[in-house]
Amino acid sequence: MDAMFQDLMSGVDAVIKKGVVDEKNLFVTGESYGGYLTACIIGKTNRFIAAVASRPVIDWYSMALYSDIPIYGIRFFDDFPWRVPNKYLNRSPLSLIDNITSPTMIITAEQDYRCPPAESEQFYTAIKLNMVDAALVRVPNASHEITAKPSNLIAEVAAVLTWFEKYMIENELNE
Repeated sequence: MDAMFQDLMSGVDAVIKKGVVDEKNLFVTGESYGGYLTACIIGKTNRFIAAVASRPVIDWYSMALYSDIPIYGIRFFDDFPWRVPNKYLNRSPLSLIDNITSPTMIITAEQDYRCPPAESEQFYTAIKLNMVDAALVRVPNASHEITAKPSNLIAEVAAVLTWFEKYMIENELNE
């Protein structure tokens, strides 16, 4: 997780250095594995003023036991979660909750068996318990592929933009 985080942040730093991005108005978002990365990123830095994690993996232990692809986590960690629970926890964004300060929207699909809604729900609850602004969006009648239905794609994009606009700092770069 640390090497991947450093790699992603070096990309952010390179874009900032080019002068095309306002470093005071950084936002982060991702879906599925990108949602997992988003959750990890905001657990490791407060550089992003808001985040949206869509259909993320939050707890690898629970994910390995109730996702429609349980073997994925087990292969990733080389053992069952009950045998090496700390290995699973240490790679889970759930272990980073106390570090999160970025207001975070979490999006889940009600019929998502890949990244079940409970992943998003526990992330939302943990963030709220730490008194950080959070929103949970549940998309009805949708699977992991929320955006397969055009109206869901439009609604998801609108929700993300609305969330980010809520936290955008007005300055000369975004006028």
